[in-house]
Amino acid sequence: MTLRSLLPIKSLFKKLLIRFFYGRQARTVEVVKDGPLVRCRLNDSVDFSVPAMNEFDLSGFSESPEGRAEIQGICKFAKKGGVLFDVGAHIGLISMAFCRSNTNNRAIAFEPSPFLHDTFEKIREINGLSERVFLQKNGIGETDGMVEMV
Repeated sequence: MTLRSLLPIKSLFKKLLIRFFYGRQARTVEVVKDGPLVRCRLNDSVDFSVPAMNEFDLSGFSESPEGRAEIQGICKFAKKGGVLFDVGAHIGLISMAFCRSNTNNRAIAFEPSPFLHDTFEKIREINGLSERVFLQKNGIGETDGMVEMV
């Protein structure tokens, strides 16, 4: 089987994934500038804000069917409640959406990059989630060790 013959299968899988999480009904991920912040609103029910400089990070969830399906799927499952382990958390968008979906949800996030970690902390503060989102400045891996982050 060649890569070319797998492309239709990949396309079909992508469509099924989008339909499963995204459904046939119109679902929206709205990104609105609000002064120095950008607000992300999901189907008029879940919202969180980020600094305006991070608007591009939200575009992955707002501008493509795959991105909308991903964040909608996370919010759908988050409504049941629970704890999220966000490994490689980047700036915390998944943790924010998860915790905003249910007031009982908690997130334990790991982000080793000092810059991304600091940005995550700011976003957590902006959204008032310091009590429900625990953030560690380290990575998760197979072995113990130290790596210098640039």
